[in-house]
Amino acid sequence: MKSLTILIACLVLASCKPNTQSDVSEELAINTLKAFYANLDVDTYGSKGWLELVTSDFKVFEAGKQMDLAAFLKFSKPSDDLTETNWALSALDVTLDGSSAHISYLNDGLFRHSNIEVKLKWMESVLLVMDDGVLKVRFLNSNLLDRQIIALDSP
Repeated sequence: MKSLTILIACLVLASCKPNTQSDVSEELAINTLKAFYANLDVDTYGSKGWLELVTSDFKVFEAGKQMDLAAFLKFSKPSDDLTETNWALSALDVTLDGSSAHISYLNDGLFRHSNIEVKLKWMESVLLVMDDGVLKVRFLNSNLLDRQIIALDSP
């Protein structure tokens, strides 16, 4: 009976998953995604090193193109007349798996230029993974749902 109790105790302990620091929480995943967009904002563009936010093998599918980090930075660099950017993320659906997270969400973006305002709506999906103890974006897929261009009246 004693050996049966020891066997059961060993099986129970062996089946328990340890809580390691690499476990990803929903809050950490969402905050990492928000930090990515904060680094794209016209007022703070690139203020944090991109490799602090994305993995070295980062890929994005946007505007019908597959881009690595260098191509994405060229694509996303603010134009000289861009005065305001904003992203409103909603309908976040977070799936966690130990050291990674997947988030699907809707993204309402605003890009205000000197003479026009562009409102965009995307359906997006992002894969975040632990990379040397830091959660980073590995992959982003962006599908444009709607685009509105509004002419701004000159003063």
